[in-house]
Amino acid sequence: MPLRFSQNYRKIKQRRVLAISAGGEGSGIHCLYYINHADSWEIIASTVIPYSGRVASLIEGCGRRALQVADLAWLESKITLLCIEGARTVLAGVPRALRKPHLVALNQLTIFKGVTGENAPCKRWNLSLGDPQLLADTLALPVFSDFLRYHLLTERVGMSPFLTGDLLVARGFTGTVILLNIGLLSHMTVLDLPRGRCLLDSDTGPGTCLINHCAREMHLPEGFDRDGDRAATGSVDVSALDALATSPWFLTAAPKEASIELFDPLLQKSGIMTLSPTDKLATLTALTARTAYDFFRAEFKQEGLPEAIIISGGGANNSALTRCFASYFTHVQVMTCEELGIPFEMLTPLAMGLTVDAFLRGNTSMWEDGTVFGAPRIARLSLP
Repeated sequence: MPLRFSQNYRKIKQRRVLAISAGGEGSGIHCLYYINHADSWEIIASTVIPYSGRVASLIEGCGRRALQVADLAWLESKITLLCIEGARTVLAGVPRALRKPHLVALNQLTIFKGVTGENAPCKRWNLSLGDPQLLADTLALPVFSDFLRYHLLTERVGMSPFLTGDLLVARGFTGTVILLNIGLLSHMTVLDLPRGRCLLDSDTGPGTCLINHCAREMHLPEGFDRDGDRAATGSVDVSALDALATSPWFLTAAPKEASIELFDPLLQKSGIMTLSPTDKLATLTALTARTAYDFFRAEFKQEGLPEAIIISGGGANNSALTRCFASYFTHVQVMTCEELGIPFEMLTPLAMGLTVDAFLRGNTSMWEDGTVFGAPRIARLSLP
């Protein structure tokens, strides 16, 4: 990383950051523009560029290992162009004096993350789509990217690449806080704010992937259960829920990684297949909350209860789902990131940008064992 860039950046008092994050198949490109002040941040604008039908279909094909090379090339090109479109859209809506970011943080679309089978430094690898150099050249801005790749090279499994940003997002609290992101999959991060450490970071199970699958079977107009309205009309089948929630993957210890296709066989269980469409939808909605709660009970080792559980991601829009969470976590304050002034799908982009900002200013975070989190480089820097 050019030393001059870092030195010049540290001198800026109000640092403008454009954070772009590519979501899963049912999501889109999330763009957040904000200002980093000395000890706070101010969100200026945000937008989501939804995926077209073909983009979403190809992303789904990536998840199931069923994509042609030509389709993969087209998809990367399209993802990059959508990132550029998102950047221009979000910047067009801000005052001209604020329209030039100091840097861009890009969270690319991950289509694979896991073990390669090699017993070497590259035994864990990822494949991500989105060209940071084209983004840098088009916007004439420095772009940080490849966070997951650099994170995997540190060989720290079960740790968020945006840990520093997560801690900064939650710094208004004083105890232990849980960040629960509900995308297509559910992911839990347990933060110890007094010691400035991450205690646990792991997938917990399905997020909205099974809910969306059921919604498509029901031919809901948008392909998902907006606000959880249809699930609210159904009844949870407790017997089917118990059978699903005790499937082998849910019983394995953390940290662990999930994938969408991992949960597809649950839809073929006899207990769920015999339910009416609305009862099936209600039961699958409850499954997301139940498995996150079971994970919490098994893995949360601290004395007392967490101060709060903060829900983010597209699933936070589903009121039926958030009510399920509240019914399970009865003795813990359950809130959404919107209550912190962060749009539902913008917590990850914000944490990413805050991580880059902290890194450039020399700040670090710590893991449970006291290891300082922060490799010599946390990302790739592409200059225009």
